[in-house]
Amino acid sequence: MSQRGKLGNQAEVFAQQLSDTINSVIDGKHELMLQAVQGRYVLEPKRRADGEKMPCLDLHLPESTKRIGRLQFRYEMTLDHQHEYLKVVLSNFAIRAEADGTALIRLDYEPINMQGTRAPVSHWQIQAHHNALANWLTLAHATQRRSGNQSGRVDKIHLAVGGERFRPCMEDLLHLLVTDLGVATKNGHMRAIQEGRARWRELQLRSAVRDNPAIAAEVLANCGYDVTPVEPKASRPDKHTHY
Repeated sequence: MSQRGKLGNQAEVFAQQLSDTINSVIDGKHELMLQAVQGRYVLEPKRRADGEKMPCLDLHLPESTKRIGRLQFRYEMTLDHQHEYLKVVLSNFAIRAEADGTALIRLDYEPINMQGTRAPVSHWQIQAHHNALANWLTLAHATQRRSGNQSGRVDKIHLAVGGERFRPCMEDLLHLLVTDLGVATKNGHMRAIQEGRARWRELQLRSAVRDNPAIAAEVLANCGYDVTPVEPKASRPDKHTHY
């Protein structure tokens, strides 16, 4: 099978699994859209015909049909460095306020844009305000001689959350929507969240093992396995050093 065909097949499986999870958790019917864009596959909510600026999923509270907010997300996917397994190269999630569309909580993974220098490759951003913290940020902004008009803005803080391999997943955001923000759900939603999270972490574990197979072999040997290398792959420890 060609690399493009392999990528398309794995992206479709990922999209279906995510759709199943979302539709098992958030009340209502939610459609996702997967499309090929410049050599990548992009997955996001399906755009509606009502002229919305960004594709989002509607959120409401139990026993209410009034929308309280929206869930926006986007995945960009390719094959990994071995051209074998699906790799998410960018993901953005945002819980947006209904009133003005402000992103109240963001979870971003942007290794290409960040490269672990300006901000963590994976990070939370939260829209909040406290005078003391705002003043601190303003002073830090001036000291670092940064340009722009973002001094004092708490929502510009990037909170590191595990880098490329150990970052949170969509299911973690869904869990937050349920337990802390009280959105309407469906029966069995927690099981769907747990199963989806387990799938994600297994995928990330497999990727982490491929990054450093020597460590994986060492740990397996300590657990009683007989590990014999045949054609050992080169390690990629840099994947575990990114901010």
